[in-house]
Amino acid sequence: MQRGADVESEPRGWALEQLAQGRTVPIFEEIAGDLDTPVSVFLKLRAKDPAFLLESVEGGEHLARYSFVGARPARVLRFRDGDATVTEANGETSAHHYEDPLELVAETLGTAGVVANPLLPRFQGGAVGYLAYDAAANFERLPVPEPDPLGVPDGVFMMCEELVIFDHARHVMRLVAVARPGADPERAYASARSQLEALAERIASATPTRRLPDVTRSNGHISASMTKAEFMQVVERAKDYIAAGDIIQTVPSLRLSRPLSVDPIEVYRTLRPINPSPTCSSWTLATCSLRAPRQR
Repeated sequence: MQRGADVESEPRGWALEQLAQGRTVPIFEEIAGDLDTPVSVFLKLRAKDPAFLLESVEGGEHLARYSFVGARPARVLRFRDGDATVTEANGETSAHHYEDPLELVAETLGTAGVVANPLLPRFQGGAVGYLAYDAAANFERLPVPEPDPLGVPDGVFMMCEELVIFDHARHVMRLVAVARPGADPERAYASARSQLEALAERIASATPTRRLPDVTRSNGHISASMTKAEFMQVVERAKDYIAAGDIIQTVPSLRLSRPLSVDPIEVYRTLRPINPSPTCSSWTLATCSLRAPRQR
């Protein structure tokens, strides 16, 4: 039996073998990462496209080994109340109906025939996004809050086939592109390599100079979704449910809002160094911008 190409010594040959067998395969290029940060690369790549930045901390103090930045998704899935739209990279959209949103995500992602590259971390591309609380009603009998003052989708997922992986231990970046099989494996591989070259050029561009906003001098009015007394009533009700054995825990939440006069990424940059929780992320979507600085 003929032995296949080794991914470590013959990465190109290994990828071509996978493509010839009809498998989708991530390929990558490694470049120096000591002059860039995840935030600076996020600023360079996001443009007007949906984009994401995923970071984490280990042990409460140390930056985890990997950070992930992605932009220009192959398609974007948005859904709410049983109706969904899929927007392709070329702008074409299609409408869908769903019962289970996670099945819809899996169908849109299309993971059949995808092989992982063993030289990369476990996350090598895929669906990146969020599920709102309201989406839980698709899995359990739960009340859906009314009214809905925000009107955002129940879920938005970017189907990522191009991303940057920061390896903080080795101070390098791995640029990743997904090669999809076709009639000609060589052409499919060359197309993915071209994506990597274009990605490297975008990263090599100058980083926009940005000063952090002076948050101590903000005079914007902050409004809350409920008063302190109303919030305390929610807490007391939760304690009663726990005592009765109906629930084991809950997370009462209070939404604070104010007009924003800066780029939302500046909010993320301001909160990022002062919140000690283990994970943080920044998302730029067509319908909204989300910043989740290190949720506990």
